[in-house]
Amino acid sequence: CRCETDAALLQPTIHIAEAVRIVRAELPRARVADPDGTYLIWVDARSYLRDEADLDRAVRACRVAVTPGEDFGERYAGWFRINTALPAGELAAALPRLCREIRAVGAVGAVGAAEAGSTAGAAEAGSTAGAAGSQSRSVPTH
Repeated sequence: CRCETDAALLQPTIHIAEAVRIVRAELPRARVADPDGTYLIWVDARSYLRDEADLDRAVRACRVAVTPGEDFGERYAGWFRINTALPAGELAAALPRLCREIRAVGAVGAVGAAEAGSTAGAAEAGSTAGAAGSQSRSVPTH
């Protein structure tokens, strides 16, 4: 039956859409790029992670593998890529675990940054206040 074939072809798209929904809900400050016809989801997690080491800590804690953006060049620092080519149940279980750990690492990083900032001079803090927010990067296409 053609309808079975059509349903089988749509299944990966449904999984990808659900994965995007989960990541957007779990990491509301992150930018989740539209997969644009692929099975790869790019996430800009700079609002949660200070560096690749933070991502590595989160990945190790939740035992979910992602590809760091730095693997595709320095301009993608702070991004990571999720490969959705796995069973829907595994994906649905893994993504919330990953996002929880990223939020936890981000919370620890925010506390550390706040503590470091409180010891810096007010003039120094004022001169760099807009620097992080002004960085823009194109969405990876790999």
